[in-house]
Amino acid sequence: MNTSSQQLQKWLQEIFGTESIPQYEVNDTTVCLLTDMMHAYYEQSFYMKQISEDNQQKIQEYSAEAERLERLLQSVGLSELSPQTTVHLRNLSSTAVTLDLKQPTTSSYLLGLTAFAQERRRTAAERRTEKALSSELLQKTTEALHRLQCLQQASQKAENIDQMQTAKSHVIEKETQFLHDKCKKYKSHVTKLERKLTKTGIDPSLYHGSLLRQACQLMETQQQIGPLKEQLSSYQNLPLDTSLARLKVEELRQQVAALEQQLLFDVDMLQFS
Repeated sequence: MNTSSQQLQKWLQEIFGTESIPQYEVNDTTVCLLTDMMHAYYEQSFYMKQISEDNQQKIQEYSAEAERLERLLQSVGLSELSPQTTVHLRNLSSTAVTLDLKQPTTSSYLLGLTAFAQERRRTAAERRTEKALSSELLQKTTEALHRLQCLQQASQKAENIDQMQTAKSHVIEKETQFLHDKCKKYKSHVTKLERKLTKTGIDPSLYHGSLLRQACQLMETQQQIGPLKEQLSSYQNLPLDTSLARLKVEELRQQVAALEQQLLFDVDMLQFS
């Protein structure tokens, strides 16, 4: 058995005294725990011994001081005090301690009470100032929290709008890219078809662009025929024996016939396409 185990066994015998030491499993863990407990016990015992010795010393000092005070009271004829006087002396003593008086004289008590009252008024004023400041700070804090909440809500709303706009922009961008690609594809396809049509010797006037221009010209011709017909109708009401009227009517009739021929040609071209 090593020294540590001997010390541990001695400590257990000291703790349990005449009682038998309980059985325990001897291994590194239990030995380590018991050793720590032993050291803690001896350390605590040392502190308790120091405190006990200090208390004994204070008892001796207080006893000596009590004897000195008793001799002092006997010397001034105050060896026996009434309970009421003892209470008053204790109150004066506690007041002197509270006022931190150096000498227990009447003037010292008056000066101490005056200083205590001034300190009390100053403390009350400071408490009122602190209370007002606390109320102001509380109000400002409440307003700041309200503004912060509003800013957070506005920030969240702006973030939601930004997310929606971003998603919408992505959709529009995709659609625009899709249409752009389709346009390029259709343009390339149209170019290839025009080349094929050119190789087959087809008339370029039958292309979609040419037909579209002819359709526009047809609409313009139809719009021009209407006023001419109205003008021709007005000339037909002229007297038949007027040569100038006949000449004008004949001229208008030729213009209308030419326009109708052009209209028929354009219609035939559209039907042929």
